Amino acid sequence: MSSLNTIIIILTCIISIVGFYNSKIIDDLIFWPPAISQRRQYYRLVTCGLIHADYMHLGFNMFTLYIFGGIMEEIYSRELGLHRYMFFILYVGALVFSILPTYFKHRNDSQYRSLGASGAVCAVLFAFILVRPWATILVFVIPVPGLLCLYVAQGWWLYQPRCTFLGSVVWYPVHHRRQAPGGRHFPGRTIPPAFQYLAVAWFGK
Repeated sequence: MSSLNTIIIILTCIISIVGFYNSKIIDDLIFWPPAISQRRQYYRLVTCGLIHADYMHLGFNMFTLYIFGGIMEEIYSRELGLHRYMFFILYVGALVFSILPTYFKHRNDSQYRSLGASGAVCAVLFAFILVRPWATILVFVIPVPGLLCLYVAQGWWLYQPRCTFLGSVVWYPVHHRRQAPGGRHFPGRTIPPAFQYLAVAWFGK
């Protein structure tokens, strides 16, 4: 059986890389609030996760998804008794849910753009921490327990928008314009607890 996580990674990499050299693809798929509120292009809530700002942005997200997505897909099917499509629902649901607060805040802002799968990838990462809180995660080559990593990440996401590197805000705000600190990552972190509880209760073993 093909891994849904692998399919997501391959599809995202292909579309993102093509988008690096074709601005029309970016324009057609990017999260642009007025296109949703005025033109009803709701698909942008999902397609914005298929494109990225640059290779570093794409690489960081897909590497994280590769490591933790495959594990979570196996945990869902083998340990929690859930069908593999539940992983897909978590990913896409987190992608949409994580961008909704931004949408309501900027729905009439024609200057605002956002792209990247950070919200969904963040949800997958913290879904892993939820079921393996003391598993070791490497944070900048430093082994950190998953639960502690959650708090380290929270502090970093709150602090890093104030930092600049090579003329741009460190990796997160590069794919946003006038975004509040941690805007998509925080909603992404709130999904796994409720989702996994309800999924196991309704569809688990």
